[in-house]
Amino acid sequence: MVPIPGCDPLLSSAAMRSADRRTIGEYGIPGLVLMESAGRAAARALSERWTVGPGTRVTVACGPGNNGGDGFVVGRVLHARGASVTVVVAGDPERYSVESGVHHRALRRLAEEDPAHLTVVSATEALGSTGFDRADLVVDALLGIGQSSAPRGAVADLVGRMNASGRPIVAVDVPTGLDSDTGVAFDPCVRATLTVTMGAAKVGMFLADGPSVCGDTVSVEIGIPASVAAGEAVAWRTTDAAVRALLRAMPRRDHKYASGPALVVGGSLRYTGAPVLAARAAARAGAGYVLCAAPERAGDRIAPSIPDVPFVGLPQTEDGYADGVTAADAVLERADRVRTLLVGPGLGRGPTVTTFVRSLLERWRGPAVVDADALNAIDGAFAARHADGRWVLTPHAAEFERLGGSTEAAVPPTARAAAASDAWRSVVVLKGFPTVVAPPGSAPYVGATGNPALATAGTGDVLAGLSVGLLARSLAPAEAAAVAVHLGGAAADRYASRCGRASMTATDLLAELGPVLHERFD
Repeated sequence: MVPIPGCDPLLSSAAMRSADRRTIGEYGIPGLVLMESAGRAAARALSERWTVGPGTRVTVACGPGNNGGDGFVVGRVLHARGASVTVVVAGDPERYSVESGVHHRALRRLAEEDPAHLTVVSATEALGSTGFDRADLVVDALLGIGQSSAPRGAVADLVGRMNASGRPIVAVDVPTGLDSDTGVAFDPCVRATLTVTMGAAKVGMFLADGPSVCGDTVSVEIGIPASVAAGEAVAWRTTDAAVRALLRAMPRRDHKYASGPALVVGGSLRYTGAPVLAARAAARAGAGYVLCAAPERAGDRIAPSIPDVPFVGLPQTEDGYADGVTAADAVLERADRVRTLLVGPGLGRGPTVTTFVRSLLERWRGPAVVDADALNAIDGAFAARHADGRWVLTPHAAEFERLGGSTEAAVPPTARAAAASDAWRSVVVLKGFPTVVAPPGSAPYVGATGNPALATAGTGDVLAGLSVGLLARSLAPAEAAAVAVHLGGAAADRYASRCGRASMTATDLLAELGPVLHERFD
């Protein structure tokens, strides 16, 4: 599957090393040039955030690998701009790579020429002074990518001093102490104010602890061709530009049936709010015609809440749940008049609901979003037999585990969702922060929008409704799911920016969809 154009590639540490090797070997760009470009780009990015010039005091902590080499360049560039720079050397110069050695020697030579404004000290000397506390700005170039255990020795001590300084910290590539593949922050870990990452962002920056220790993030170009970074991507991060392009590319409808209809199937006598939220979200997503099907007796509560959405009553049990095969037959009678299906919100649980969901999905031939209570009626093996790439499954962590997905903590959610999507032949939307959208046979998408306010009852129903509405507008299942996640997150961010996160409800999220679509995606 071709990734959505305009999404940003996310690389693992192994993928980044491969991208470096390919750039050097296939394109003839020397590693020394890549290191110079990386250091200059980091210096430029931090100078755009903070004023750096005469009188500015900067401490740059440089480790034993190529990340330290990038730091040597940062120190040299900031010194050239007039800053007073202290470079802390935590590695053995005799063991540096060729590239790091060149930049280390250049820095030493400059320090000899201007000792009043550029000094190079060992880690021992730095730990015995108050240099970090006196700095206006601290740069972390200690370890970079490839960290799979906690920093030790002098490097760990330097991390502690940087964090304790209270000064803004700029991490070069990734913060020291962060696993760039999983997002696990070891102890200690640099808590950066800004992370400047090289060539392409690293997937761990957006998983688990990554967002909390990276601070603001910016990816800078250092000479690695875009095609190389894209070819090495282990995941993709959604962007406003990618979503905007997809939405604009969809043809304008000339009548309501040209976009849709979408059928939302859910609800029960006990749970009537969920299908209402989902149906309203499907309409907000642009589906030209939305139908809502629920057990007949639930209609008295559902229909008045969505007067612009026709209601279809389904056969029901005495306690108000969808009545198995009979209810599935009633839905399928409309299969030739609807394009997409959402099943699950508010259905409840029990044997008749399980029979209903399975009977319906076994015979449904179009795209479908399987959400909430419908996920409790199936498992991954059932999806593998029937989905054929047409379904979007939207589990949270507990539902994912019940479906048969891996719960191994050491495996990042991108890898867990990707393995499940391949096994279940479905697009898997593993909800969380961030939410991951994994298409079968392709690298997953990591949502770039949203905040913890989305962990609120009903927001999952809105996400499912957005997904089915976008399916009705002819987006492919993976595209619809990725765009829905991005739009829902953008709406939550808009609300949080005005009212704070704690007060947001699912109804608030719905209300934000129109404005955010107009402001960011028209």
